Amino acid sequence: QRVDGGGWGEGLAEQNLMVARSQERCSLDEPLAEGDEVAFFPTVTGG
Repeated sequence: QRVDGGGWGEGLAEQNLMVARSQERCSLDEPLAEGDEVAFFPTVTGG
């Protein structure tokens, strides 16, 4: 998969991105279902 978009492309590259579906971590190829909530967390997210 190729992501374009200047600085956005680098930030959204799979190795730099954590994804959650319905509040559980998943991979980018995880299928979605009606009503799922999707969240994207760049590696700079802290807490």
